[in-house]
Amino acid sequence: MLSREVMGLFGLAIVWTTGLLIAGAAFYNLNDLRRLRRKLAAVFEATVVAGNGENGVFAVQRVDQVGKALDVADGRGIAFFDRGFASEVLGGSLEVAGRTLDVAQAADVSVWPSPDAKGKRAQDDSSFDVAFAQAKTARGYSRMVETPLVTGDKVWIVAELGVREVVFVQGSIVSAIEPRAWVAKKMQLVWFFIVAELLVLIACTLVALARPWFGSVSAIGGVLCLAYFLAIQPIGNVIRDAVRTPCVAFLRGEWKRRGETAVRAPA
Repeated sequence: MLSREVMGLFGLAIVWTTGLLIAGAAFYNLNDLRRLRRKLAAVFEATVVAGNGENGVFAVQRVDQVGKALDVADGRGIAFFDRGFASEVLGGSLEVAGRTLDVAQAADVSVWPSPDAKGKRAQDDSSFDVAFAQAKTARGYSRMVETPLVTGDKVWIVAELGVREVVFVQGSIVSAIEPRAWVAKKMQLVWFFIVAELLVLIACTLVALARPWFGSVSAIGGVLCLAYFLAIQPIGNVIRDAVRTPCVAFLRGEWKRRGETAVRAPA
């Protein structure tokens, strides 16, 4: 039978393996952000002059959602889950560097909406009772949340500028937020997480290895290591979701009815 010391070291090895894997995943996200930052070296600020879509829509980001019924303490509710994301430039014209350039329709473009605008577009105009009845079925309540960029909006684009037109190719970006500032903020978040995670891991390990082993201080360290092990993966998932680009950022959300009032709470 293995001794307590061997079992303790085995447990520490598991904790360290988990911590290093989570840190490695964060480094992977950091590399993705670095590549995106290099792409954004050639970003242009523009204004939407006209959009070919209905009501002057120039570009749109879509989130396909399904709603499932849930029970809440003081009423009924619908929880929304994202099923897919899509972006499209409907065409029109942009003012870039003092020139008005035409834009053709393009599908292979990443549209980055403002998070605030995206949340407001998630406000459902349907009847709650009708939506809740569908949400109780196996298929659920389906909806498409569309966040448009319209005439007059300020945007940032990653595209090819021609003499008379802007050409959006695969991998191009149309953003309602300053993309370089977004990337810089997310890189700071990931770096902070990596450093903090490793420092906490080292601190928990040092406490767990305090002499005498399995004494009161060492036991506290073991509890801290267990708490770290249980918490680090969910926290890592939160960081991973936080650095998803706005074109594929999770929307989710809830729609609750308390008494006779419907309350919408986007995630």
